Amino acid sequence: MVENPGEYAVRGGIVDLYSTAHEEPRRLDFLGNTIETIRLFEPATQKSSGRAPFLRVLPAREPSVSPTMDTLLDYLAAPPVLIADEPAALRKHAEEFQGTGARCLVTIAAIPPGEAGGMSEEGAPVLHFEAHRPQAAGIGVKGRSFTETLTHLETLRAQGPVVIVARSRGQVDRLQALFLEHDLPAEPLGDKPVTPLGAHAPYALVQGELSGGLLGLRGPGDGAAPLPLSIVAEDELFAKGGRHKAPSLSKSAAFLKSLEEVKVGDYVVHVQHGIGRYLGLRRLAVQGFESDYLIVEYAGGDAVYVPLDRLNQIQRYSPSEGHTPKLSHLGGAAWSARRPACARASRRWRRT
Repeated sequence: MVENPGEYAVRGGIVDLYSTAHEEPRRLDFLGNTIETIRLFEPATQKSSGRAPFLRVLPAREPSVSPTMDTLLDYLAAPPVLIADEPAALRKHAEEFQGTGARCLVTIAAIPPGEAGGMSEEGAPVLHFEAHRPQAAGIGVKGRSFTETLTHLETLRAQGPVVIVARSRGQVDRLQALFLEHDLPAEPLGDKPVTPLGAHAPYALVQGELSGGLLGLRGPGDGAAPLPLSIVAEDELFAKGGRHKAPSLSKSAAFLKSLEEVKVGDYVVHVQHGIGRYLGLRRLAVQGFESDYLIVEYAGGDAVYVPLDRLNQIQRYSPSEGHTPKLSHLGGAAWSARRPACARASRRWRRT
């Protein structure tokens, strides 16, 4: 499916294209070699939402047009800390990019498996670690109270230091008072030395800008296994979501926003897998990291485990009065025909 700027999809005589020149993607309907209509459509639902008078297509890359190909990093006054999310995927993408003949703009430092740290070609330290979003640990999930979020925070604090990033000094002070109201220790960073950051240490409060947190960060150790570091944005404590612009949803979209909107036994529709039955929540350990998953049952007893941070992929099924829906088969042709781009690969007990 075409969901982000720069993407396109060809389905016979229909071409979906999300040009960076427009705020919304366009759907071209061809009659032979002639464009018959140009329509707008919603990325979240893939439904057409009106006509468009024209489409302006900009080049995705301009290595042969621009005299220089400066990167964003070239405009920064001081060398930044660069975090490469999904390094294996970035490395693969960079290799494919080089294969097109264009200049590769990013060099990904290759770190031998098993090494926690190393040095890049320029001599700057490179740290390699696996991290998770706070939603995977039940933090920042809409519909959950602050008290319930504190329970998950305490689990993290028992494992290693937890840093809370607030957008202003006033918010740092208010968060400290709020933690104290719940008999939990919290100390601002920067004013004075704080308790050493370790397991069961006070929550460390710091002023800054952060769109989303990371859990499970581990730096290079000195012989002993380093403690996991958790960084959580202020908004995630109250399930408000990040401060970056979220993808717009159409008014007709009915995707779940909290667990309160569905109960055990309800029929639901997963955007990739089709109609299933919600069986409840289960806490699982995946790659050594525990998190909560929604269990959705499909035909034949197959099931899909959906992380809580993927609620926006599920909506309640709205059947006609007196009609009981038929469960979809995972990987079946019926639902795949309705979602052509999602026919890639549903498997039993799959983590979506």
